[in-house]
Amino acid sequence: MLGRLIADIPGLELTPEDKEFILHPQLGGLIFFARNIESIEQLKSLIVQIRHLRPELILAIDQEGGRVQRIKEPLTVLPPLAEGIKQPSREAAASWLTTHAWLMASEILSLDIDISFSPVLDLNLGHSEIIGNRAISGDPAELIELAQAYLLGMEQAGMAATGKHFPGHGYVTPDSHLELPVDDRELRDIEQRDLNVFLHLLPTLPALMTAHIVYENIAPEPVAFSNFWVEHYLKKTHAYSGIVFSDDLNMVGATAYIPDPKDKALTALNAGCDVLLNCNNRETSNLMLEAMESSQITKLPEQQANTLRCARGWHWEAFSTSSERIEAQKKLLTLKPVP
Repeated sequence: MLGRLIADIPGLELTPEDKEFILHPQLGGLIFFARNIESIEQLKSLIVQIRHLRPELILAIDQEGGRVQRIKEPLTVLPPLAEGIKQPSREAAASWLTTHAWLMASEILSLDIDISFSPVLDLNLGHSEIIGNRAISGDPAELIELAQAYLLGMEQAGMAATGKHFPGHGYVTPDSHLELPVDDRELRDIEQRDLNVFLHLLPTLPALMTAHIVYENIAPEPVAFSNFWVEHYLKKTHAYSGIVFSDDLNMVGATAYIPDPKDKALTALNAGCDVLLNCNNRETSNLMLEAMESSQITKLPEQQANTLRCARGWHWEAFSTSSERIEAQKKLLTLKPVP
């Protein structure tokens, strides 16, 4: 059984306060940021400390590539996913994305981190700067095909994929880190484009992450707080049985709708979210843990939690010099321009 909150620590090593925080039974995992990483050896030492205290925690990171990559050298500096469609054919693009995903996931798993929150399944419609080239494509059919190739690479490496940001962040211009975006489309319009991608891929996605967006003609709340979107549409209408993550509840897109941290946590859980993210604010994370404990929120069942735990195989020392990694790097970093 696993707690329902994934939060973070501020520095390069554990403080006494961090250790007390990590031992809270409602904490389910930690997410790493660039500030937590000085070197591979330091990061490995930090992970050993965390695993010693709570070996069952899910350790997570955002390692998409491009603008969103928390660990750079000596790991591979990954291109953004949109670079895949610069390959000379659809088949070459699919192969490139499988390699991208396999290399990303294998490097992260070799450090004993369970998941990278990948891939972005939003459409690149030219509206959203925060999505932009993090997205594979702006065409739903192309995105579905190439996302399947990316998911294959993650599966081959042994990492559970998290499709984000359900039901689609590509249409709105505002950045939900900084404000609450509003999408005025009808459900049928979204289903034909953004949602078409997610719904097609649902059977192969162990987890989803929600968008902090209000779809005002469908439901009045941001998705993580919406019983319609999570419990009704995803879990009942489309029988989704994977794990639903909220996006970071410390983002303005969530706080603008529900300012109180305790209310945010309980509303998202009651809407059907399985695991919550709350980053860069220890005070609000503690309040959320307190709310979960006082409300006797049940923990994530072990069977579900196990879908997120990494299939530990490679260790960094062996993987970093392996022929498999070297060949993948050569393939990934030698893009062939479109004629």
